[in-house]
Amino acid sequence: MQNGSVNTDRGLLQVVSGSGEFNDAVVRAFLTSNKLDQAGVDYQIIAITGPQSSGKSTLLNYVFGTKFEEMDAFKGRGQTTKGIWLARSTKISSPPTLVMDLEGSDGRERGEDDTSFERQSSLFALAIADVLVINIWAKDIGRETGSGKPLLKTVFQVNLKLFAPAPNRRRTVLLFVFRDRTRTPLPKLIEVWTGDLERMWDSIAKPPQFADSNLTDFFEVQYAALPNFEEKEEDFRAESFILKRRFEPEEEGTLVRASPDKLPGHTLGLSMQKVWEVIREQKDLNLPAHKVMVANIRCAEIAAEQLKALQQDQAWLSLSQQASSGSVPGFGAQAGALISSSLTGYDEEARYFDSGVKQEKQAELVQKLHEAVHPAFSAQLGHLRKATLLTFQQSLKTTLGAHPRTFAAAASRCRGDAMQFYLKGLQEVMIEGTGWDTQQPLADCQADLDAWVVDLKKAEMTKVTNDGRKSLGEVLSGPALALLEAAPQDLWPRLASLCSRAISSVNQASHEALAGYALSSEEQKGMRQQLEQACQERLDSHLQEAAHTLLGRMKDRFTQHFSRDEHNLPRVWGTRTKIPVITSKSRLAAAELLALLAVDRIHAPKDAVVGVERAVVGLAATSGQLRTVSSDLGQAPASSSSSSVGGHPQDALDMLTASEWPGISPAHVLQTPSQCRTLWRHFVSDSELSVQQAMATQQATRAASNRMPPVWALAAIGVLGFNEAVAVLYNPIWLMVLLMGGLFAWSLYKEMDVDAELQHGPLPAALSLSGKFLPATRRVISRTATSIMHLGQPDTQRQMLHTVQHQAFTVEWVATIQKKLLESTRSGLGGLSSVLSAAKICSILDALGKILKSEPTVQDVEPHTADTTVTVVGDTHGQFHDVCEMLRIAGAPSSSRLYVFNGDFVDRGAWGLETLMLLACWKLALPKQVTLLRGNHETTTCTYMYGFRGEIFGKYSKLDAKEIYRRSKGVFAMLPLAAVIHQRTLVMHGGLFRKPQPQPKGVNKRKRKASQGSQRPAELGNLSDLRGASKGGLDPNGLGAAGIAADVLWSDPVADPGLELNEQRGVGTVFGPDITEQFLAQNNLKLILRSHEGPDARYKRDDMPSVDQGYALDHQCSSGKLMTVFSAPDYPQFQADDDDRYNNLAAVALLSSPCYDEPHFLQYSAVLPRPAATAFYEYQDVPGSDEEMPDLDGAMRQGDDEFPPDAASSDGALLGKSDDLHGDPAA
Repeated sequence: MQNGSVNTDRGLLQVVSGSGEFNDAVVRAFLTSNKLDQAGVDYQIIAITGPQSSGKSTLLNYVFGTKFEEMDAFKGRGQTTKGIWLARSTKISSPPTLVMDLEGSDGRERGEDDTSFERQSSLFALAIADVLVINIWAKDIGRETGSGKPLLKTVFQVNLKLFAPAPNRRRTVLLFVFRDRTRTPLPKLIEVWTGDLERMWDSIAKPPQFADSNLTDFFEVQYAALPNFEEKEEDFRAESFILKRRFEPEEEGTLVRASPDKLPGHTLGLSMQKVWEVIREQKDLNLPAHKVMVANIRCAEIAAEQLKALQQDQAWLSLSQQASSGSVPGFGAQAGALISSSLTGYDEEARYFDSGVKQEKQAELVQKLHEAVHPAFSAQLGHLRKATLLTFQQSLKTTLGAHPRTFAAAASRCRGDAMQFYLKGLQEVMIEGTGWDTQQPLADCQADLDAWVVDLKKAEMTKVTNDGRKSLGEVLSGPALALLEAAPQDLWPRLASLCSRAISSVNQASHEALAGYALSSEEQKGMRQQLEQACQERLDSHLQEAAHTLLGRMKDRFTQHFSRDEHNLPRVWGTRTKIPVITSKSRLAAAELLALLAVDRIHAPKDAVVGVERAVVGLAATSGQLRTVSSDLGQAPASSSSSSVGGHPQDALDMLTASEWPGISPAHVLQTPSQCRTLWRHFVSDSELSVQQAMATQQATRAASNRMPPVWALAAIGVLGFNEAVAVLYNPIWLMVLLMGGLFAWSLYKEMDVDAELQHGPLPAALSLSGKFLPATRRVISRTATSIMHLGQPDTQRQMLHTVQHQAFTVEWVATIQKKLLESTRSGLGGLSSVLSAAKICSILDALGKILKSEPTVQDVEPHTADTTVTVVGDTHGQFHDVCEMLRIAGAPSSSRLYVFNGDFVDRGAWGLETLMLLACWKLALPKQVTLLRGNHETTTCTYMYGFRGEIFGKYSKLDAKEIYRRSKGVFAMLPLAAVIHQRTLVMHGGLFRKPQPQPKGVNKRKRKASQGSQRPAELGNLSDLRGASKGGLDPNGLGAAGIAADVLWSDPVADPGLELNEQRGVGTVFGPDITEQFLAQNNLKLILRSHEGPDARYKRDDMPSVDQGYALDHQCSSGKLMTVFSAPDYPQFQADDDDRYNNLAAVALLSSPCYDEPHFLQYSAVLPRPAATAFYEYQDVPGSDEEMPDLDGAMRQGDDEFPPDAASSDGALLGKSDDLHGDPAA
C-alpha cells in the first residue's frame, strides 16, 4: 500500500490525499524535477478511473511503464490506491506524459455513505487530463450501477456547470477500456455502451447555453478491449503494448491531441490546485448518507402532507374566509389550535427518522404553517385597524357635535379610548408561538388615528382659510379698485394700510373660528402668511389691471384737468385762456400718474421710488411737454433728464436709455422704463389732437369776436332805420318781435355760413344759399325748440349742451358724445333722444355717408410708423357699453392706434343706434384712423328682422324713425366690404367668395340676375375681383353685381375641403382649408380675419372650434391662417337670464409691426351690471344665429315704405341732401 505523499523509488507523487488535501508544494517540486515547467504546451496527462480492484494500476504500469502499487490477490481483495497519485511515463518520452492513478470507486472502505471523494476525484481527472481512461469490466456493460453510469452522469453534469467548456474547442478524449473481454464482439459492446452514453447525456440537467449540445461537442469517445490479466497474461501484455502506441504522436490513430487552449507546463501545478478547490466547494458532489437521505425525503413528504392537510382543512378554510371578510372573535386561539394539530401529526409520523433531519424539517414546517396563516392574521390586523379608526371617528364626531370648540381635548381623549380598544382586540388576534411583531401594527394604528386628526384639522383650517381668502377679496377689492381709480397722491400708503387692516380683520376671524383646535405657532404663522399671500395676489391682479389700462387712465387724468376748470365744469376756450399752460399742467398730472403706477411702492425701497418718480417726470420735461409750465412760473426749462424736478443731476436715471429701475426687483415693477417711454409717446400723440382742437376752437372764437359789420352798413342802418327804431322802442310788442326776428336771422346767417358763400361770388352764393335756406331754417327751428325744452335744466347741463353744439369734429367732441350717451342709457331706452335729436342723427349720417361714398370696396390700411397698432374689432351687435369698455381698455383711436370695425354693429342688442352713432362720430373725427366695414346685419333684410328697425321706432317718433332708418340703410349700403392691412392681412366679415360670371349678352337685366344667382360657378375669386366688385346695394342677395358682396357677408369656413354653396344659410359659400390656402398663396397674404359667427353659431358646429374665448383659429395653412374674432361678450345682451346667454369672453385682434400678420388678442368681459333692456324683436321666432337669410316678402307685401322697389340700385339712394353738418356736428 502506498503511504505518504512521495515514493521516490517508484517515481510516484500523491497529488491529493485520501482525506482530500492537495499537496501543493510536492506537486510543484515534482513538476519542476520532471522539467514540465520548460515543456510549454508540449505535454499530455493521462488519467484512469474505474471500480476498485478492477486492475487500473496494473493497466497503467504495463502501458506507460509506471510503478503504481498493484493489489496482491493472495492477500485478499481491498483498496490499494488512496487519493490521487501521479507519475511520469517511462515508455513515452515525447511528448512528456504524466499518468494519474485515481482511487477506485465503489470501495467498501468508504462505504455507501461516503461517495463524495470518488465523484470529486473523477471530476478532477476529467478537468485536468487530456485523455481519461475509464476502466470497465466487459460483463458490466448493460448494467446501471455496475458500469459506473451514475458516477459518470454526476461528473458530466457538474463539469458543464463548473467549467463551462467551449463546444468543439478542446475536447477531452474518453477512452473506455473494456476489461476481461468475453465472447461478445467489441462492436456490439460499443453499440450498447454508446446508446447508454447518449441517453445518459440527454437526461442530465444542462445550463441554458448547452441545452441543445451533444456529448461529442465536448468529448471524443474512443474504445479498447483487453483480455483477463490473470488468465491470459501474455495476451494482456501484447495488447497493452499495442494500446501504448495509441498514446504516441507518430502512430496512426494516436490519441495525442494538440490544442491551443492547453495551459503552459509552468502553470500546471497552480491550475491543479485551483481546480481541486473549486471541486471541493461544489455541494452537488457531497451526497449524504443513505439513512440521512431517506430521512430528508420522508420528513419533507410528511411536512408537505401536514401543510396540505391544513390548507385543505374545512375548519381552516372557513376561518380564513371569515378572516378575509371581517373580524373573527378568538381568531388567534382557533388558528393556534390548527397549527398545533399539524405539528402533532408531524411528530407522530416522523418520530423514527434521524432526529437532526426531523427537527430541521419541523422548523421548515413551522415556518410554512406560519406563512400560510399570516395572510389571515394580517387581514385580521387590518380589520382591527379599520374598526379602531371607525370607533375613533364616530366617538370624536359625537363629542365635537356636542362641544365643537373642544377639538384638541376631544381628540386626545377619544384617541386613548381607541387605543385601548385596539389592544384588547390584538390579544384575540395574536397566535401563540408565532413571535410576530405587534409593535409596528400598533404604531401603524396610532399613525392612522393621528393622520385622521391631522386631516380633520387641516380640512377645517383649509375651509376657514378659503373663507378668509374669499372674505379678504370682498373686503379688499372694492376699496382697492376705488383707490386705484382715483389714484390720489397717498395711494400707496392707503393701499398698504387697507391690506394690513383687511389681513388683521380676516386673521382674527379665522382664529376665532378655529378656537379649541390648539393651533401651533407655526400653523398660526402659516395661516397669516396664506392670507398675506392671497392679499398680495388680489392686489397684484388689481395693480396689473391698472397697469394694462394705464394709458386710458393717463388720458382720463389729462382730460379731467384739460377739459374741466377748477369748478369741474366744462372748460370754455375763450380768447384769454392760456392753452399752453393748461396743457402742460394737465400733462404733468398725467406724468405724475404714470410715475405713481410705475412700480409697486409698498415693497420697493423708498430711495428707489423717489428715483423712479424723478425719472418719469423728467422724461416728460425732457420731451418738452412740461416746458411751458416752467416758463409760465418763471423757471428755466429742463434741458435733460438729469435735471428733473427736485433731483440731483449726478444721481438721476437716464430714461432715454434705461431698461430697468435701479434697486427695484422685477416682481415689483408695473411699468418698465421702456414701457413708460412707449406709454408717454402714445399719450402725447393721443392728447395732441385735443390740444390742437382746443387751439383751433380758440382761434375761431377770436376771429368771430373780431368781425364787425361794414361802416357803410352801420351808417345806412342809422339813417334809414331811425324812425323805425324809435317806433319799435316805444312799442314793447314790436321790440320783442324785432328782437326775436333778429336773433333768428343771425342764427340763420351763421347756419348758412353766408360769409363763406359770398367769397365765391354773388351768383354762385345766391344759388347755394337758396338750396340751403329751407334745411337751415328747419335746423334752426329744431335747435331753438330743443333749447326751449332745456330751459328748465341746470345751468351746468345747458352750458355743456351749448359747448357740444359749437364744437367741430374733434376727439373731445366724441368723448363728450360718448359720455352723454352712457349717461342717457341709465334712464332707459328712451334717453337717446335727449342727447341726439332725430335731426342731429340724420346730419351725422349724412356726413358719414359722404366719407363712405368716397371709399372703395376694399379699403387699404397702411400704418405709417413702426409703433402704430391696428385693432380689428369683430361683431358688437348693439352692445354699446361693452364697446365703450373695449375702447377704454384697448385705447381710443389715434394717429398711432388704428381701428377696423368688421361689421355687425347693430341688431340683437338693445343699443344698436347708440353704437352706430359712436362709431360714426369716431369716423367723422378720425376718418383715416377708423375704418368701418360692412357685415351681414348692415343690410335691409337683417335690420328689419333682428331688431335695429324696431329699436329706432322704439326710441323716436314714427316720422323721425322712418327718416333715421332710411338714412341708416343708405349709410350701410356704402360701407366697404373689406380692408387690407399692410398688404399682408385681409379683414372681411364673412369669408371667401366666388369669381363673378360674365354677363351674357342679349338677355334682359332681370333674367340676367336670376341666371347668375342660380348658376354662379364655384370658382374662387381673387383680391382683384373683390376690389372691382360693387358694395352690394341695400340688400346683397347673391344676384347680379351683388354676388361677391353677398359671399363676403354670408360665407363660412368649414373643416372639409372644397368651395360650395352655403346651403344652410341659402346665400354665400362654405370653404375649406384648401381654399384658404389657395387664396392666401394667390394673393400673397398671410392672415384672414373674419367675424360673422358668435358662440351660438359655433355651438351648433362640431367641426369648427368654439369662439367662447372671443376668437378661434379656423384654418392653419402653410401660407398662413384664417381666424374668427368676436367682440360681443356674454352674448346676447338683451337676455336677462344668465342661462340664456353664452357667458363668453370677447376679444379684439391687435396687429403690430413689422408685418401686421401675427395677431395678439385682447380679451375682456361684459360690463356689469347691465342696464335694463329688452329685445326689439321676437328672438324666439327668428333663427338663433342667422342660419339662413330671412325672407322679407311678407313685409314687402304689406306695403312697408321702408323698402322702395329700386332701393338697391343706388348706394346713395336713401341719403339725405343736408351737407352742413361740418360746421355744427351736433345740430
